[in-house]
Amino acid sequence: MVNDTDAPVHFSIFNAEGKQQKYTLDRLDLIPIPIVGKMGIAFESQGKPRRYLLQANVINHFVATDKSLDLHTFPIPAPPDEDPKLHQPKAREIAHATYTIPVKILVDDDQPVLQKIWEKELRDRMEAASDIFERHCGVRFEVKAVDTWVTDNAITDFQKTLLEFESKVNPAPAQLAIGFTSQYTIPSGVTHLGGTRGPLHPYILVREWSQHISKSERLEILVHEMGHYLGASHTADMDSVMRPLLGDRRSHSTSFRIGFDPLNTLAMNLVADELRAHTYHGFPFMPLDTRRELQRIYLALGKELPDDPAAEEYIDMLNLPRPAESSPPPRPPELVVATQAVVQAVASAAKVNSRASTELKGDGMTEYLISRAAAEAANQSPALAAKSFLLGIGIALDDEKSWRDFPMLGNFYRQVESDYDRQNRLSVLGKTTIFGRHDLAQHFALSCALAVQLGPLGAEQVGIAKEIKDAHGQSGFSFVNLSADMAGVTFAANVRDGKIPLDKLADSFKIADFMPDIKDLKEGISWKDFIENYGSLSDSRYQKIHSEIKKRIQSLPSHRK
Repeated sequence: MVNDTDAPVHFSIFNAEGKQQKYTLDRLDLIPIPIVGKMGIAFESQGKPRRYLLQANVINHFVATDKSLDLHTFPIPAPPDEDPKLHQPKAREIAHATYTIPVKILVDDDQPVLQKIWEKELRDRMEAASDIFERHCGVRFEVKAVDTWVTDNAITDFQKTLLEFESKVNPAPAQLAIGFTSQYTIPSGVTHLGGTRGPLHPYILVREWSQHISKSERLEILVHEMGHYLGASHTADMDSVMRPLLGDRRSHSTSFRIGFDPLNTLAMNLVADELRAHTYHGFPFMPLDTRRELQRIYLALGKELPDDPAAEEYIDMLNLPRPAESSPPPRPPELVVATQAVVQAVASAAKVNSRASTELKGDGMTEYLISRAAAEAANQSPALAAKSFLLGIGIALDDEKSWRDFPMLGNFYRQVESDYDRQNRLSVLGKTTIFGRHDLAQHFALSCALAVQLGPLGAEQVGIAKEIKDAHGQSGFSFVNLSADMAGVTFAANVRDGKIPLDKLADSFKIADFMPDIKDLKEGISWKDFIENYGSLSDSRYQKIHSEIKKRIQSLPSHRK
């Protein structure tokens, strides 16, 4: 509910039983109203009562016309090629209680003041940020732990600093680690004031120490990044904390109130409702109706800022078909052509192998096909070689159509390989395996491709989200499959960085050099058993196993070299 008038508005919300709750909305302010069942709104205009039924997941604006007060509904338009029957916003039967997210706050070794000073300041800032989020979406962030970490002063790129923070810090016993780095003095002009990798990613990093940043601006930067954590994207609304460029001195004004625009408020409430309902397992696996609502919001935000990538990235995470007019620009043709060459080389090698008198099968066939992919990729230009190899094996060894339709890979997949070529490849491919298991070969190869598209952490998150989804189904959570995902991501990172040369892989690729031992890893774990035995992804019991898998991978001969 948004007040676009110049005076406070008084109104009541009533339910089907006639029970009412009174509200006062300040001028130019907004408030979320949870819709449970049939609900309506009542207010007075020029002394006369007005009553309207309310819809879920729309934005209502109080407006003043000819001195009278009215309520206008601005539903978010559905994509032009979407079936209207698919878009039927539903009221969720979810108790709108405050949801609390546990947080660990940290400063780095460059923090210049004593802990009792910085800890109180950061706790106060977190409290002020929580007040803003509770008002907008019923979520609070509670500081559960305080710690420090050591930064490498030789790293000056913010994204690399964020990677370093993620590699050195464990969010446990909280869900979210927020780091305040004092390594840099914030320069003038456009720069990263903070960063995270998307909704519910367990790390946020904020640049902290600068004489140029005021207390109100520090709060606004923190709220901006925490907004990303709850699904908010960038907006053209210059009164919103989600405007792309902060540090613009707007928050210095006494009349400026740090808050969110209507579209992002709705997005955060949708995510918060899934948290309350315990159905959030990552954007690709949220309920379909919620993902459709979020897609509409991000499409609208993307139209406001067509040159800003944030909304496009969030749409990709939703795992939904794209409307025709919102399709992203195609990948560079050079990469498509190079990857096609790798996929075709694998298909040709599989065809030769299928006709050989001593046909390779299982692990041996996997090793042979990956080495042939590396040989072809080594012939491509240096700028494309590693990417085309990693994307190529992800496509060439995949026999599950679900990944071909996955937005983060599907658009590129279909450019590289037509349906006709895919059928020809599958007719000769056979079942590739790792340690005798076809599923491990799939996890390893697809993680290589995802690491190119999403980066190492993004690729691993997709793997973890899939295991959580499986834990709610019949197959259960598998640390074995997770080890294949992590092994593929590590392999991809080292190939991309040139630490594992393609010409060496072309000579010989051995599974044992890149896949860790899995004999004592558990799988088939139901969600109930996972919660009982491992708590959550931030629990020390889960983190212990995750760290052990990572240690096994890093100790493999090829990675040690």
